[in-house]
This record gives sequence, C-alpha cells and structure tokens, in this order.
Amino acid sequence: MICSKCEKEVIVNCSSGSGVICFPCYSGRSLKLYAAASDLIIRRGWGHHVTGWVLAPSYASWANKLTDHIMPYMVDNGAWTDHLKGVERKPEELLDRTLKLCERVLESGASVRFMVLPDVVGSWHKTKLSLQSIDKPEGFKLALPIQDGFKVEDVKLMVEKFDPSYLFIGGSGYSFKKHAIENLKFLNIPFHVGRVHKLEHLCELSLIQEVESVDTSTFSRPQRKQRVERLGYRLEAFEAWTVGFQKQLEWI
Repeated sequence: MICSKCEKEVIVNCSSGSGVICFPCYSGRSLKLYAAASDLIIRRGWGHHVTGWVLAPSYASWANKLTDHIMPYMVDNGAWTDHLKGVERKPEELLDRTLKLCERVLESGASVRFMVLPDVVGSWHKTKLSLQSIDKPEGFKLALPIQDGFKVEDVKLMVEKFDPSYLFIGGSGYSFKKHAIENLKFLNIPFHVGRVHKLEHLCELSLIQEVESVDTSTFSRPQRKQRVERLGYRLEAFEAWTVGFQKQLEWI
C-alpha cells in the first residue's frame, strides 16, 4: 500500500475511510516517550528516541547525574515501587516526597513537565481516599492518577478539586488502560499512560489522539544484556513506525 498523502509505502492503514494513510500523516503529531532516568539511554546513543525522563524516589539521584543531557522530567510518586515492596505510605508522605523530587529536578537545571499525585496501585477506592485527604499542591502541573475500579463521577470530582493538566493512567494491565482512556476522554484532558510494556501497545496508543505521552520506565533500566538489546530494538522499531517505515515490525 502507498500512503495517499506522502506516497510512502505503508503496511498499516490508519485511515478509517477508503483511502490509505500512514501514521505520520494520520496523526500530525508525535507521541512523547519518557524513559526512566539513567545513563543507559545516553551511553547507547538512544537519547534522540525519547522526549524526557521519568524520575521516581528509588532512583532520585539521577536528577543530579544527567545535567549534560537536560530533558523535561515527569516526576513519579513512587507508589509502584512501594507496591512491589508491600509498603503502603500515607498520602501526605507520598505528596511531600514527590514535591521534594520536583525541587531536586529544578536544582539540576531541568524542568518538570508534571508530577503525579498520590495513589495506591490497583485500587481506585484507596486512591480516592488519598486524594480526598490532601490539598491541591501548587507550583507544578499535576497528573491525576486513575486506578482499577474508578468511577467516572469520582474522577470528575477529583478533576474539579485538582484541575490536573494530565490524567495518569496506571492500573493493573493494558486492557484497563484502554478502558480508562475510552471512558474518560470526554473530559478533554490529555492522557499519560504509565508502564507500557509492549511495542504493539506503544504503537496502538500512538494512534489515539487523546494520549499525549507514555513512559517506558519498566524496560528502560534493564540489568541484563538481553534486556538492553530488547530496549534498543523497541526504541528503533517505534521510531521506524512513527516515520512511516512500518514494514517487518515484530511485536515483542
């Protein structure tokens, strides 16, 4: 197939009509891709693939080690790491920790794209209670976390309280993320989708106009050689997808 606009060969037809159109011509924009802050991306020469850094409490020191590679940061609250460790912190502690990380980013000379409000992984009920117990922080753009079991009316109330710049889609799996996007896009608030594991999902999300950014923090800090190679493949394959070279993409 040949794209009817740019005349490049394309395998995946993004048009809902009868014509053929590739992703760049279809979307007219690029998906922002955030990677966990570390020097791996830079050492491997992959810096041009990503838009910014993810910074979480578990690797906060990287904010002061990447001063030669300044990019915007999305500042995470660390709830996922706490969840893996079986730790549940008070929302005030999560918020204070996140704000301190934001200040650390500013001290490094970089900027904060947004910070994630307190949440509890896998539970909208606990997340809602956390959000109800804190006041709206000032000074930074906010991302309102969405977790499993959310209710649209609850989300609307939290939007009124915090006036978030983004909805941060967390949750237990990819099917939940798609469900949340479909049911909350009427709010006209850009989505950031956390922990996108697969290249197939990354490409699929890039076709959803309401999704402004994603993070790849779960596979951008690999410890083993195979994982490093896999990350390189994913970054290069996604870049090929976004510029229209969509032939021979293997989903991993």
